[in-house]
Amino acid sequence: MSNQEKLKGSLPLAAIDNVEKLPEDNNSFKITGPFKHPLILQASDKEECQDWIKAIENGETLKTSLIIIFMLI
Repeated sequence: MSNQEKLKGSLPLAAIDNVEKLPEDNNSFKITGPFKHPLILQASDKEECQDWIKAIENGETLKTSLIIIFMLI
């Protein structure tokens, strides 16, 4: 994938097994689930990263059918 290509998609919260902050990067977190490779996502800053993790964890706890929409660049 070149730097000009973007990957867009969505992921139901029910499909997420785990979400964790990556220790080596203040703005990145990893999502694992029943897919071939984990998703590594990067927020614009540390606070946004924590907000995403908290929102995903809260959604998992509530067993909602929310969907994460993401764009990787």
